[in-house]
Amino acid sequence: MKKSDRTQLLLENKELFNAVVDEFASKTYVDASINEIIKRANYNKGSFYYRFDSKQDLFFALMDHIIVEQISLFREKNYSISRMNKIEDTLFELYSNLISFHAYNKKFYNIITKYLGDPETNKMITENCAGPLINRFLVHLNRFSSLPHFENLLMVVKNLYYNFPANFFIDHDVDKKLKDLVNYLVAYDHKLSKKPQKSIRIENFVLEERVTYILTNQLDFTYPKDWISIAHDFLYSKEIVRELKKKVSFFDPGYKMLVLKLIKKSIKDINYYQKFINRDIIRCVKRNKDFEIFLLLILFRSLQESPIIVIDNIFDKFSQAEIQLFFFDILPIITKTSKIVVLSDEYEFTPDIPKFFILNESMELIEHSADKLLSKLNNSLLIDYIDDEYLHTEIIEKSYLSTFDFHQYINKYKHVNIRTITRISYESLVKSEELI
Repeated sequence: MKKSDRTQLLLENKELFNAVVDEFASKTYVDASINEIIKRANYNKGSFYYRFDSKQDLFFALMDHIIVEQISLFREKNYSISRMNKIEDTLFELYSNLISFHAYNKKFYNIITKYLGDPETNKMITENCAGPLINRFLVHLNRFSSLPHFENLLMVVKNLYYNFPANFFIDHDVDKKLKDLVNYLVAYDHKLSKKPQKSIRIENFVLEERVTYILTNQLDFTYPKDWISIAHDFLYSKEIVRELKKKVSFFDPGYKMLVLKLIKKSIKDINYYQKFINRDIIRCVKRNKDFEIFLLLILFRSLQESPIIVIDNIFDKFSQAEIQLFFFDILPIITKTSKIVVLSDEYEFTPDIPKFFILNESMELIEHSADKLLSKLNNSLLIDYIDDEYLHTEIIEKSYLSTFDFHQYINKYKHVNIRTITRISYESLVKSEELI
């Protein structure tokens, strides 16, 4: 079906069109429901599927219409993008159109900025719909790529487009306010004119170290194709553990027996994997089934010699003691066979990590030196102690140190170890303007 045909079919029924707009404006693409649209529009299901093949087909019909409406609004000003010779004029007209589009139809504005701001739906729209107006502006902006701060400026331009300040929509002197914003963005003495930080797109990232730490608050994005996600493996953990047990030809072995049998069965000398069954780990495994599964998944991927293993979004399942055991006992083992990416929104700094990376909202990795950030981080104390033969770990935040009684630990527990740590968090770096 031609683009114009599917859009025309959508516009022919006002109730259906309004229901589609409401559904995609209020929900994500994944959550949007055809059944809900049909119900809200009081539309016949058979008639719907006679006209539209799928939710995707319907979504493209809507996006075609919204994009054309936005472009028409821009053309009404009789401006030509190609004739804009100043970057200030280009940015002003880009954002001015956005403000006008919000006034024209708030739901259209919400849909276009939401779905173009999401990498997956942006790709779908770009490949299957009329060309979004912002793409035309971005092509034109490349004329100004010789500016020393251009790459960072472009990052800000995109982010502002998809997250435009709401107060601009109600300001009585919006043109002046917008001009001030644009002049601020392009000023050469602005902080954006500093030497850009080293950055690279996540899909182009080549791992240099055996262990790479990435801080991010992005929980849902597509990894490079050779990255193996442990969080994803958790979804299929029963099948993976079953496969491990099948390898040892032993009926339902326990965790310790399974690890020993796998070591013995391997044609390689992997006796160093016995650290998977040291005393502290066995204690944690008995207390926390998720920790046992996690270690077995790691072991499975290590024995497969998976090139890159991603430890992602799983630390909230574990205690601080279990996390410590992983980093100090297990991590050095698995780096012998695989490169490791640790993906989290927070990391405890240790001196042997010379650098780490930030994954920002534009899916770009920005390299940071841990040493340079030490003064900006929150110092805390980490206390390890043994109680009833179990290892416990507690973090005492900096704000509580002045009133904290250390003697209660020293007098009460065995083998108390108190050390200073420094925690690096994604949010703290954002607030300190280390990220732009």
